[in-house]
Amino acid sequence: MKDYKRNNNKAMATASQIEKIEGLNNEALDSLLVKILSKKEFESIQQLEDCIKAKQKTFLNTSAAVFITFPYKLGGTGVLNYDDIGKKIKEIGEK
Repeated sequence: MKDYKRNNNKAMATASQIEKIEGLNNEALDSLLVKILSKKEFESIQQLEDCIKAKQKTFLNTSAAVFITFPYKLGGTGVLNYDDIGKKIKEIGEK
């Protein structure tokens, strides 16, 4: 019974965290992503209009990463325009 309560409390906390994140505007979400990336030891973090660029050093090399944000959900039952998503990824990749 103790494990059930612990797991239930953990699920409720996670649901609450998800609701908080879903309630963020784009600017606040980008700020949160930058903070998370900093804690995950990414460097040279650049917050651009439609993405966040960063570098991560490993013991072998430095890798570049791009985190693209979209103003809508990319999952679930909603209708997605895959062409628009592809165009945005290609556009950012060409920068």
